[in-house]
Amino acid sequence: MAQVLKIILAIIIISIHSIGFSQDLKKSNPIQKAYVNNSRSEDGLPGEEYFVNFSKYDIDAEFDPYNCVLDGHLKVTYFNNSKDTLNSILFKLHQNLYKKGSERKVAIHPNDVTNGVEIQNIIIENKIQIEKPKIFGTNMNVGLDTPLNPKDSIEIKISWKLYTPKYTKIRMGRYDTSTHFVAYWYPQIAVYDDINGWDKNSYHGKLELFNEFADYKVNITVPDEFVVWATGSLSNAKEVLSEDIYAKYTSAFNADTIISIIDTNDLRTGDIIQNRCWNFKANNVNDFSFALSNHYLWDMQCIPNPIDSTKIILLHSAYDKDSKFFNKNISISKKMIEGFHTQYGLVYPYESLVCFNGEGAMEFPMMINEGNEPDFKGTVFTTSHEFTHSFFPFYVGTNQTEYAWMDEGLATMLPIELQKQIAPDWNGPTDFQKVFTKSINAEWEVPCMVNSKYVNKKGYFFHTYIRPALALYFLKDMIGEDKFKESIQYFINNWNGKHPIPYDLFNSFNAICDENLNWYFQKWFFDKTNADLGVQINQENEITISNIGGLPLPIDLSIEFQTGMIEHIYLDAMIWNNNSVYSFPSKGGIKSVSLGNETIPDTDLSNNYYNNK
Repeated sequence: MAQVLKIILAIIIISIHSIGFSQDLKKSNPIQKAYVNNSRSEDGLPGEEYFVNFSKYDIDAEFDPYNCVLDGHLKVTYFNNSKDTLNSILFKLHQNLYKKGSERKVAIHPNDVTNGVEIQNIIIENKIQIEKPKIFGTNMNVGLDTPLNPKDSIEIKISWKLYTPKYTKIRMGRYDTSTHFVAYWYPQIAVYDDINGWDKNSYHGKLELFNEFADYKVNITVPDEFVVWATGSLSNAKEVLSEDIYAKYTSAFNADTIISIIDTNDLRTGDIIQNRCWNFKANNVNDFSFALSNHYLWDMQCIPNPIDSTKIILLHSAYDKDSKFFNKNISISKKMIEGFHTQYGLVYPYESLVCFNGEGAMEFPMMINEGNEPDFKGTVFTTSHEFTHSFFPFYVGTNQTEYAWMDEGLATMLPIELQKQIAPDWNGPTDFQKVFTKSINAEWEVPCMVNSKYVNKKGYFFHTYIRPALALYFLKDMIGEDKFKESIQYFINNWNGKHPIPYDLFNSFNAICDENLNWYFQKWFFDKTNADLGVQINQENEITISNIGGLPLPIDLSIEFQTGMIEHIYLDAMIWNNNSVYSFPSKGGIKSVSLGNETIPDTDLSNNYYNNK
């Protein structure tokens, strides 16, 4: 068999269809312009002219959880770091999703239809705006009497009122009469970038968001009996928590185990808080959310930062006492933080992480809104997936509205091995392969690089999660763990606090691998290729593998000889660079050949086998 292997390794390539090694990827005119203007570069780095605008928010909010009413006042200082003069500021009013007459791509409960975000006043540089802002969909355009010049800033104050949904639970909502996750709740300045200028996409409920980085100081006032968890760090724990609860809270900072801050006994006695106003701080994040309940348990653990033991990360879990697996979330989060550092060299970028027992599965900066899963492996998958979103789109500000696959594909693929370690009965690649094989080349399937807002509901999951996850999974297999790790680090290190597009990710891999992998990206992300490899053997015992579908996939081949010996051959997807057929001679006496495995998608298995009867 050693001789056979030597012959196999002497590869004979038959090239039928080829893609030039120096192939470029097609770009839209605005993206081409960004490269010409040097705001982006072909080496995966931000260009010399790249900019990110920034905000500082001071927000006071009072929330009535029983009637779902929020009254808010904010002061935001907006910094124009671009070279453009801005004549207006665009705000996002995401809760206008529930406004009567708004365009939606999701169903909402009829009793949740409201007047939307009720803007009560706007003050710009201490001058009350008489002219009403222009509101279209979930966008609010505020005109400026004096344009905002490059490298200058402006202060805007807004007061507003909002009725949050009582019955509809799209990524947030009311889960019982006294438990809420509150998101998308304040007027937020839109992203202004080098590609599109202002992000004018409206929030229709199906797609997620594209947010700008900011510093937040937020004061949230709630009724006496409620506990609040939020993005960032609690600034006034001593003032808001009762003496006994505060003692347990501070003890968690010096413990190496999970501490029960609020247990069933505390809920029974009711001696939990002494102040209604909760103060939070968060710096350089692209959104702020909060959750509250008057009957949730609260666990907490303090762990050291993996690379700086003088810094800590606070892990929180807030959950209903009847939740079966939620008390495992802190240990899962801890293993993910440690595992990401070990496997990818990545450090969780924030000071805290809250797992809140809400409904569904949705990520927010430093927060996870997660429902009850039916089993432990489901809890592991959801928690680890949402944890990975801490890097994308929060630390690295990807555009979830237009390139949803960037964050979802990475969040689906990166934790695969860690999920298996924590929950051995979880087998992501096999499950993804099954979905992939059923979905690829369907009538409704569209390439990943089609703008996500144009993808219909049926094709969205495949387009956003499955195809990009497997593309990255086989890319890692092709370039090796070390190069993949280095590429991800390169991408994150260069684009944290910024807004990369897919080309920046592709260029990062090309730069680190020191070769043009665009042929691979073209087939996986741009083309509507099919997954179909086939095997043939001619009379000279030459084995030929044909890439009939065109998708670069690894070759996993088992050859059984008449002697009873079995030879296993595995070749990564690099074999399809410039080729659609791979052939090699073999010694005679082949009894059977089997192509593929449970992780490699293939839509036609009829050509995957050879039997010499």
